[in-house]
Amino acid sequence: MVVRRRQNGPEVALGHQAILYGRIQEDWEGTGSRWPIAPEYNRAVLEGLPDSDDRWPFLTRHMFAVAARPFHGASDRGWYRGYVIHFAVSTKDDPGDPGWPDRFLDKLEGLVLKRMLWLSAKVHFESVFFQERVFLYEVDRESLGGLYDELGSGRFGERVESEVRWARRELQEMGCRPNWLR
Repeated sequence: MVVRRRQNGPEVALGHQAILYGRIQEDWEGTGSRWPIAPEYNRAVLEGLPDSDDRWPFLTRHMFAVAARPFHGASDRGWYRGYVIHFAVSTKDDPGDPGWPDRFLDKLEGLVLKRMLWLSAKVHFESVFFQERVFLYEVDRESLGGLYDELGSGRFGERVESEVRWARRELQEMGCRPNWLR
């Protein structure tokens, strides 16, 4: 990456940008009678993510956002049958390293998806150098039930042993590169 110093300002990194974004659909069955504190548990998982990350591609809690909690049952705050947890980041792109999206997915899976109560997730990678990549995750209901059982035994707030499993597939290539990234 090239760094250029402005005449009267800070150094500015020159390079290429990639956009990474996605969503995680919370398990809405778990937000009702089955286990009503699923949203709080998921928030705790996100708040427990690292504040910073020394290894690129980065994954920190600051990339994630969830709509405000419902107020007196109001569903006009982005909540209907569970929250949609969204995430996004503008990051450096490296034409010499086409495997960096896979390393990000490894982090997302290990730090977030295996620990949360969710139904599906979708991740998009946009790059100037590579075709857009889109991944879809679908939860394994049996493993989700195992996490519910463990959390229902009064272990909320403690480290849990159960891990959620899923199936991941890459969707067909979109066949386009966003011009605005250049």
